[in-house]
Amino acid sequence: MMYVVVYLSSKLGQVSGRGLFHVIKDFYRWLLWRVLIGVLIGNTVEAAADLGGMAAAINLFVPLPIPLIVAVVAIALFVLQIFGSYTLIRNLFRWLALALLAYVGAAILAKPDAMAVLRGTLLPTWSSAASSCRSPWRSSARRCRPSFIPGSPMRRSRRRSRRGSPRPRNGRARRTPSCGAAEGILSSA
Repeated sequence: MMYVVVYLSSKLGQVSGRGLFHVIKDFYRWLLWRVLIGVLIGNTVEAAADLGGMAAAINLFVPLPIPLIVAVVAIALFVLQIFGSYTLIRNLFRWLALALLAYVGAAILAKPDAMAVLRGTLLPTWSSAASSCRSPWRSSARRCRPSFIPGSPMRRSRRRSRRGSPRPRNGRARRTPSCGAAEGILSSA
């Protein structure tokens, strides 16, 4: 989707000599602010996710709190953009992009079964044990449900949907099977 938007925006710029938002402003003024706000929110979320990913990767090597690493990386990138030249940034990111070749090396060193990789890439599969609770093909009555807090709206709606099932005498709701790993950890503790 992003590729299509960038490609069509570049073609629009070649043909009309104007950018995407200039065209939206000229021909679709009623849509301009909605699109602009959506793009600002999307770019902010994307930048935050990138910073979080960088911090998580750095945290593998440097055992510092991730929020601190996010702040340091954000400040470093800001300083690089304000005080660095375009040539410096371009050369830095060229060398960093070269590190992406490590994926090829990791794939070769892992020695995966080529047929299993092709099958997993091209054919979708459903795991019956782990994801059966999340499968959209299961009926809602048989789907595993997470645990819930007593008195919550989820509990009340479940009570209405389970007509005919007797309530326990102690007034507590029954716990339903759960799919989450955290639930399994909490229940085993």
